[in-house]
Amino acid sequence: VNLTRFSLLFPEKREFFIDGQQFFNFGIQGVTNNNPDLPAVFFSRRIGIENGGVVPIVGGGRLQGRAGRYRIGLLQMRTGDAPEAKSVATDFSVVRVQRDFLRRSRIGIIGTRRAPSANGHTNYAYGADAVFQFYQNVQFINYIAKTETPGRDGNDLSYRYRFIWNADRYGVDMEHMTAGEDFNPEMGYLRRPEGFHRVHTQLRFSPRTKHIPHVRKIYYNANVEYFTDDAFKHVQSREQQGNFRVDFTSGDSMQMEVTKTFEGVNAPFAVAKGVRIPAAGYDYTVFRGSYTFGSQRKVSGTATM
Repeated sequence: VNLTRFSLLFPEKREFFIDGQQFFNFGIQGVTNNNPDLPAVFFSRRIGIENGGVVPIVGGGRLQGRAGRYRIGLLQMRTGDAPEAKSVATDFSVVRVQRDFLRRSRIGIIGTRRAPSANGHTNYAYGADAVFQFYQNVQFINYIAKTETPGRDGNDLSYRYRFIWNADRYGVDMEHMTAGEDFNPEMGYLRRPEGFHRVHTQLRFSPRTKHIPHVRKIYYNANVEYFTDDAFKHVQSREQQGNFRVDFTSGDSMQMEVTKTFEGVNAPFAVAKGVRIPAAGYDYTVFRGSYTFGSQRKVSGTATM
């Protein structure tokens, strides 16, 4: 049961759109990324589904593939009228180009067009992203995107800066991600449409032990995540987590963690018929412990409390 006040991200299931999905991923949003708060400039479930109803797809085409260092994805689809879903015939267009450089780095651009949009006009979204990989464990992930929607002329930018250092003994993961209150990718997915800033920091210390019998490695993790509104005035969500894990030479592992969570509900919302969550600040703490038996054992699994 999910009681979140935000929209849920359901994965694409249609074979036509799943095939070659990696050619259209933007900002590292795709099947390998399960962060629902990362804005998606293009999300294929927008095509053929409107207001919770099925919309007929009249036709379209797709071109995708590699040409040297380039990866190219082009898509054009048209849906028909669906009065029961309050939808009219609509064109969906996507252009995505990526170029590999150095050993494992890439840059790319994307552009989408929906005509007409939800308000009867034309919606555009476009952006650029880059992944820079240095050495074996240093990575920079960045994107910037903008939308154009008639009547929404405020802050319509979204961007992300992320730094990852993932060494064996130490680890750092720092990110700032934002979307303006008028950022409106109507061919994409935006979980927090009112605008937000996300600040995330994760620190890890994981030494390999030589003087503790039967212990291979110990992990100490600290994680802090904040969501505020577009103006940095109100905290929407906050999570603070501490984690301790031990990997044994037998292949077993033990883990303990404590998570402190705060949710700031600015407006009441319904989770079921006759059940409303009032506007307030809610905080709670969760303690969790688990022990995992290695897969080499005759019986393996995880016990959690």
